[in-house]
Order: sequence, then C-alpha cells, then structure tokens
Amino acid sequence: MSEIINMYRRIAAQLSEIGNSYIKSAEDTIRLMELSGEDQDRAEFFTSQLKELKDCLDQIRYYRQIAEKHITSTNTLPIVPREVDLTKLKTWCSRINIYSDDDPYAARLYVLCCSNELYLEKKISQVNDILTALGCGTEDSEEKLLENHEKDITEQCRALFESPEFERFMTMLYPENAVLKPEESNTVQTELPETQEDGTEEGKAEPAEPAEPEEMQSEDA
Repeated sequence: MSEIINMYRRIAAQLSEIGNSYIKSAEDTIRLMELSGEDQDRAEFFTSQLKELKDCLDQIRYYRQIAEKHITSTNTLPIVPREVDLTKLKTWCSRINIYSDDDPYAARLYVLCCSNELYLEKKISQVNDILTALGCGTEDSEEKLLENHEKDITEQCRALFESPEFERFMTMLYPENAVLKPEESNTVQTELPETQEDGTEEGKAEPAEPAEPEEMQSEDA
C-alpha cells in the first residue's frame, strides 16, 4: 500500500508541475504581448531575448553532455519543464566523480538539464511565435499563442499517462483490469482429428451415398 501511495504522490506532483508550468507560460505570453512600444522596438527586444535563450540552451546542453559520460542509464520519469538554475547546475557538475560511471550527482544533473532544456525550448518557441505575430500583425495572435500552450500541456499529460510509471500504478491500483502478457494467458489447444487411411476422420462414419430415385412405372393405357 505504501508503494501505491508513493507512486500516487509522484504522479500528482508531476501533474501539478505541468499545470503550474502552463499557467506561468500563459501569463508570460499575455504580459509580453501587452508590452508598450512600437512593433519595431518590440521585435528588437524579442530578438535579443531569443539570442539569450539560445545561448543559455547551449550551456545546458554542455552540462548534459558531461552528465551523460558518468551515468549508465537515461531512463527517467517523464521530464517536465523547470526554470534554469545555473548555480545548481554548476554545483552538481563540480561534485561529479570523474572516475565513476554511475555517479548520483551526474544522474541529478542529467534530469535537471533535460528539464531546463524543455523549459528553454518552450520559451524559444514562445518568442518565435511572438515575433511571427508581430510580423503578421494579426489581432488574434494572443489566442494562437494560448492554443500552442494548450497543445503543449496536452502532449505533456499524454506522455505522463502513457509512461511505464503510470501504467504500473494503474495495474497495482486495479489488478483485476491488468492485461495479461501473451505468455501468461491461458491458450486453448485444439487438436485436429486424426485421418484414417481411407481419408475419413477417426470416429466419424463415412456419409452414405444418396439413394437413386425409383423409376416411375408408366401405366398401360
């Protein structure tokens, strides 16, 4: 029971984090779209921000590559976006035992880097969408940006619900609905009846030939 409760708490925490990430992204988008100034000034601002985000993404990927050299497995729970904390990344990177192939700090660093990468990639996508909206000058640009956020949240939820962790949780919670593996299912073996030398199946009589119709005798006139 304690394992089910722990799994529930982990899954609930991930759902909460996905929801909070969506709300923050939506609020950031609306706030950025409401910035005052001419379109040209706004475009320059977002272009500069885009460059900063890409530079930061390059740093995160550099730390991830270091972490990958000192871990044996990259199988983790579904990654959720997390805001970048370069101080924490540098600290964990400095604590990695360079002679170890499976270092705990390397594992933590890898997960955090993947989360930061996802966060920055979404931020970059948002800024690109805003720059596109500024170029098009459409009135419904905010609505389109929010639609993109909704698609992101849907994909994250689908990834969570299709993960091995969630599948195992549902199997433990409702064992009666668990799907049996092919090797565990009870298969019914059907034996074919043996055939005798004359071509008939054993235990079955050969069907009788149909009787010829009797000739009708004509009456003498």
